[in-house]
Amino acid sequence: MARDQLEYADSELATYQNGEVQKIFNDAIQSVLTGQSTVDEAFNDAQSKAEEVLAPFQE
Repeated sequence: MARDQLEYADSELATYQNGEVQKIFNDAIQSVLTGQSTVDEAFNDAQSKAEEVLAPFQE
């Protein structure tokens, strides 16, 4: 069965500082689900944080 799914498989998101970037976005999702922030607030904040983490790799 797993072999049949390979046709639809895709690679996982991979970035520099992948663990930190994924945590930023997971925290954003959690804040929306718990009502601590709106979708726009959470993801604008997450985008800013991710850009800050990745800034050294943008040169």
